[in-house]
Amino acid sequence: MKNVKILISIVLCISMVLSLVSCDFINELINELIHEQDPVDEEKIDPPIEEEEKIDPPIDGNHSSCDLVPEGYTGGLLSDGCFHHVTGLYWLETYEEVLEAVELLKAHGSKIRPIATFNCDGEPYDLKWVFEYSRSKADELEEGKNFFDRKIDNGTFYCYIFRKDVTIDVLNYSWVSMYDANRVISSLKSDDDIIIEDTSLLSFDWYGKKESGYTQPPGYSPYKIYYADQKICEIEYNEEETALTEEYMQILLNSLVIIP
Repeated sequence: MKNVKILISIVLCISMVLSLVSCDFINELINELIHEQDPVDEEKIDPPIEEEEKIDPPIDGNHSSCDLVPEGYTGGLLSDGCFHHVTGLYWLETYEEVLEAVELLKAHGSKIRPIATFNCDGEPYDLKWVFEYSRSKADELEEGKNFFDRKIDNGTFYCYIFRKDVTIDVLNYSWVSMYDANRVISSLKSDDDIIIEDTSLLSFDWYGKKESGYTQPPGYSPYKIYYADQKICEIEYNEEETALTEEYMQILLNSLVIIP
């Protein structure tokens, strides 16, 4: 019996040694397979991918510089410099300046949609106008000339109704929203030929005015101005601060003009 126990012990020891040796051998074999590298075949290596050519966005005329606006410039509307590479903004102080700008643009054959706007500047709010245009559609401005003395196609004039007086110099480095402003958006198309001959046919409306008796547009619903049955323009309404009284709306109606 004693000899049997000794024999069993010897067999167990031999088994453990063989087990350890086999594990080390297997691990070594795996490591060699992992770290083994085939000779480099240059013909199989893909050529490096060339960096895609960067193309500057189109800007005024033939310029290629991206430094189009000073640091901090927003134009009152845009803060991201990338937008200024594509979209240009130019503010005007008076209705008379808008008329002059349109005349100059059309003299160069520019295509401008009819503009619905107002000429009651200063009573009781301050009105300003911004010309928004695509730089790719603008001819290069010659030195010393009026900004609008060139061809700029598909530009749009927007009228803004400001509650606070602000100069254009300040506005260009701030935000329209800081001054509780309403934007006026013309609804006229290029082929519309409307002349305001009878102001009694002008009216204003908003969602729910007749049906629910709302005293001002709910939420973000705009004011709508009509001549007879045709919508002339909309006046955006964002917050309670930008609500317009019916008295002031009547002032706007009485001063509504269309620049063909």
